Amino acid sequence: MELRGDQGGIEAARQVRRGPEVQVSDPSFARGGAGTQSRLPPIALHVLLMVSGFAGFGCLTVLLRLWASALGQDALTVLAITAALFLGCALGALVLDRPIARSSRPGLWYAGLEAGGGLWALALVWLMPSFGDGAGAWMGSEPDGARRWGLTLGLPALVLLPATFAMGARIPAAERLYARFSTQRHGFGGLYAAHAGGAVFGALGMTLWLVPALGYASSLAVFASINLASAALVLVLGSLPGVRERAAAVPKASSSATTPHHGLSLLLLAVTSFLGLGYQVGVTRVLSQVLEDTVYSEAAALAVSLLGLATGAGLYQLLYARKRLAAWDMPALGLLCGITTLCATLGVSVALWLPGFVPALGTILGAPFGDPIADGILADLTAATLILLAPMAAMGALVVHLAEAARGRSGGLGQAFAAKLLGAALSPGAVSLALIPLAGTVGALAILTLAFAALAAVLCYGPFARLENARRLGLATAIAATIGLLITLAVPDNWRLFRPHPSVVVERHLEGTAAAATVTRDPRGARWLTVDASQVMGGTVLDPLDRLQGHFALMRHPAPRKALFLGLGTGATLAAAAGHQQLEVEGVEQLGEVIALLPAFPETTEDLFRAGRRIEITQADPRLRIRTGTERYDVILADIHHPAREGVGLLYTVEHFEAIRQRLDDDGLFVQWLPLHQLDLPTLKLIIRSFMEVFPDARLSMGNLDPTTPVLALEGW
Repeated sequence: MELRGDQGGIEAARQVRRGPEVQVSDPSFARGGAGTQSRLPPIALHVLLMVSGFAGFGCLTVLLRLWASALGQDALTVLAITAALFLGCALGALVLDRPIARSSRPGLWYAGLEAGGGLWALALVWLMPSFGDGAGAWMGSEPDGARRWGLTLGLPALVLLPATFAMGARIPAAERLYARFSTQRHGFGGLYAAHAGGAVFGALGMTLWLVPALGYASSLAVFASINLASAALVLVLGSLPGVRERAAAVPKASSSATTPHHGLSLLLLAVTSFLGLGYQVGVTRVLSQVLEDTVYSEAAALAVSLLGLATGAGLYQLLYARKRLAAWDMPALGLLCGITTLCATLGVSVALWLPGFVPALGTILGAPFGDPIADGILADLTAATLILLAPMAAMGALVVHLAEAARGRSGGLGQAFAAKLLGAALSPGAVSLALIPLAGTVGALAILTLAFAALAAVLCYGPFARLENARRLGLATAIAATIGLLITLAVPDNWRLFRPHPSVVVERHLEGTAAAATVTRDPRGARWLTVDASQVMGGTVLDPLDRLQGHFALMRHPAPRKALFLGLGTGATLAAAAGHQQLEVEGVEQLGEVIALLPAFPETTEDLFRAGRRIEITQADPRLRIRTGTERYDVILADIHHPAREGVGLLYTVEHFEAIRQRLDDDGLFVQWLPLHQLDLPTLKLIIRSFMEVFPDARLSMGNLDPTTPVLALEGW
């Protein structure tokens, strides 16, 4: 149908968007009159979706970490596994769109999807160890490109498909169930808000409490059990007197119902989801460079993002239910894009301003909990809220608006949800692999924000622009945001988030797929290597201590012939091996950015290069290198790693220590260095207890050349 500016054309288009009125055989059901006390309360579905969001997000995150543990913790592997999860969810939403939308019993669909996903997740509690061992063996320690991408993307997608397939169709099924028991035709915004709100608790609860207390397997069992309980509750509520009959009395959705610009709306939904999640990825990288990069900062960014989506979707639903957006409908799209651009610009500005504000932030917040970890989490949440909450709220409203506009021909939301998930699947890889290495973190955020501005400008003068007020306001908002962003970026220092003291010179700065690495020179002439602005990996001042750590391990063994060093830093510890003439050494480093900056420390690399083929440097996940290799070593040395960083905690587990023991010769020695200045007492006790479970005759040695950064060596034979 052609859209015209006259009143008749607008009204006709609105009639097409609303679709045919649903006829109900029981008038009291539609009017909310007699007999409504037996209806399933709509609020019950919101509570169920919140619980489902908690369990579903927690389940997906645990499965992601389990697969990353099996296939490697490097950035490429995590990106591939994330894409596999999203693609499985998108497939479920797309395939089941028409069956769910045309079913007169969507409650059975919803319960079946909850139960199916929960049962498969429960089965994975026992199956994942076997899958993980097999996947690691197939992967090998140094897989080629095709093999690596095939396994990291295809294997998780296939194994997790029963769970992700069910999760993807869960919200569309809940929306159809909501329509059966509510006089309000469209309730996606409220349901999406409830689901995202539950996921907020999943992001925080899993990281702060559930996984540390129960471990991955038990946490997965808890989440699966919640899914099964939700399925049972839906069936029980659906069997209440009168509820089943009223649900069955509602006819199937008409297959003739459609919306104008259906395909274009799906495309826009995929594009905006791509930009929105890409923006979140960029902000997470900002937080990793401004604050201390730990699992808590990542959980804080996820939780605030989900809270923003829930807030925006809920506000949109509230306004839509009160008919305040009914007159705008499609023209509101350009305005929402303009608002999103403005909020994203403000987020970028706060991100650029945050490095100088972090010390003041600590002063303002103080130490309310008296616990360094709890106070650090509060700082992470505060910083993430300042940057992410408003942009993600605008994106939440935009997603709901587009989803309502892109309803499928059968009246369902499955196609819209699949388009959203497809855009989300492609976004992290594109931003992390291409955009950030090319333009840097700040440049990537600017490009994504300008893309929103361009989209708003096109929509304000495109096929959706039919109301002058919405068009002018949206375009003005986008232009104002663009001007503000360009002015902010005009300051040269704003392009680099790492801003040391004015007396410190930045010699090299490299932003890669996994991290940002920087080489600086202080007034004394000493050079330092810093990763993500907070993790000091070494420096020329620490060169004697780092070399001593390497010599200590090698001299503790009577006649070492072959050694493996896990972690490089500036290369000083590995360089100690150059003085042992009969020794063959392999150094393994997970971050390619660290390897790329080794030449910035010529005092170290000169010794490494002089050793020639006796010293080999490999980029790989240390855990995967240990588990999948076949060589045996006289000495294995693990460098200092902060256990709170993502994936690093697995390097201090009993399983990892057992794998290292299997790679030692009969008289082999393993030395694990620990940063005492970065550990609290409970964490230190846990690491030592795990170490002694594998090496019961362990010995402790203190390295204390610098009293401000004491280190401890755990020796196991």
